[in-house]
Amino acid sequence: MITLALVAQGLLAWFRPHLALGVLLFTIPFGHLVRFTIVGIPFTFPEMAVYVLAGALALHYLLSSFRAEVSRSREPGAWREESHTVESLSHSARSFVGRGLLRMTKWWKDPWILLPLLWILVATIAAIGSPAGDRAWGIWKAYVVAPVLLFWCIRALREKLDVIRHVVLPLACSAFVVSGI
Repeated sequence: MITLALVAQGLLAWFRPHLALGVLLFTIPFGHLVRFTIVGIPFTFPEMAVYVLAGALALHYLLSSFRAEVSRSREPGAWREESHTVESLSHSARSFVGRGLLRMTKWWKDPWILLPLLWILVATIAAIGSPAGDRAWGIWKAYVVAPVLLFWCIRALREKLDVIRHVVLPLACSAFVVSGI
């Protein structure tokens, strides 16, 4: 049953990520009652749904950037006569890496990316030095990594996201249902 729900969340995250985010935010208060283990590691449903949503968004981003790169290379005039020299290969590799490095220089200047990364680093160091052992890693996974991934998912969808409809309304509806219970 949990596998079916996670597959449905994955399909929803792939085709309608905003709706998947809304469903995820709605299930946060109830989903912690559903616990399961994968290879001995305990998970809750909202935590796993965050990982599924983040994975779908990352895969979608990688595929769309790959498609953009392929379509850019198929533009008229993009194909030149092939030169089998190392110089042309080196130049194309440098330009591809250069574009990637140019994008990388932008993300580390953004505090909304850098600060959560530092938070994960600090929590990782704390989990390494913790006497709790495996419990520390479970807390690290559930209370540090999953919320940061959810934050990044919301930020990734923010341009196309109707915040009231896809973030506030699911949280308000879940609060209403919880208060009625």
